[in-house]
Amino acid sequence: MTEQALGLQPAEAGLLAHVLVGRALQSAEVDAVIIKGPTLASRGLRAERLSHDVDVLVRPRQVSTALQVMQDLGWELEAPAGSRRRSISGHVGATLGHRLWPLQIDVHESFPGFCFDNDVVFDELWHRREAVVIAGVEVVSVDRPTSAAIGALHALRDIAVQGPAYSDLVSHARHVMSAEELEQLSTLARVTGAQLPLAPFLRDLGLPVHLTGEDHEISRAWRVRQAVGGRRSATWVYALLDAPPRSWLSIVGEALAVTPADVRTPDGSESPRGLRLGQLRRIGRGLLALPMAVWAVARAMKRRR
Repeated sequence: MTEQALGLQPAEAGLLAHVLVGRALQSAEVDAVIIKGPTLASRGLRAERLSHDVDVLVRPRQVSTALQVMQDLGWELEAPAGSRRRSISGHVGATLGHRLWPLQIDVHESFPGFCFDNDVVFDELWHRREAVVIAGVEVVSVDRPTSAAIGALHALRDIAVQGPAYSDLVSHARHVMSAEELEQLSTLARVTGAQLPLAPFLRDLGLPVHLTGEDHEISRAWRVRQAVGGRRSATWVYALLDAPPRSWLSIVGEALAVTPADVRTPDGSESPRGLRLGQLRRIGRGLLALPMAVWAVARAMKRRR
């Protein structure tokens, strides 16, 4: 069954899914903030446009509770909590899907670019929480400076791809953010370990940036990840290099694994044959890309020491 089964257009489904997640977690007393997507638009940081998934940042110790809340509503795990499939790209959490909804929910317990301890970062973001209105309903999100920081980190995650989305965010931020909010943004970067990842954004907004050796050290994984960009094989190679040898076999297994989400057909179904073919294609692509992936990671790590 597709979105037509609910009588919803994709744009409607996106907005309503944000409301569903926000209100369900709030009712369950889970500390969570809706991020990215329509929250950026509600803060005047981008134009209204279709959101293809829901991103929610959850207090780390409550992630399992949040997942259970959504599973009780019929959502199913597609990338499990703790999976390196997600964490190598900076996402630590899980992805959920639903056969009746044409989108996914990404449940984060951290966000790439905030380099301090996850609990410290969440405490700061939770302190900055504010309600936003989506589809006429209030949900818990973050204030404008925090929303701008998250949007910038998402746009800056690939050093080679900082195109219209980033330029648009900078333009909107210059227009809507007050001097006080800009100062709050600068403070946020400092207290969450995001000064180096956010440095281009801060400078583009006319804010001073003073980086220390500690900033470079804590941001090492971010800098390597940013340099290898969207190369999937390169991020797996980095995961191997960054892990103890005892973890290598499990990392390779995850790299080759195929989830139902990878092969799902438009009607929301998947087949055993599709899973097998998907795994063979993944192995083939991985082998072809391996030499370039090793070169990209080695080059990135050497240049950023």
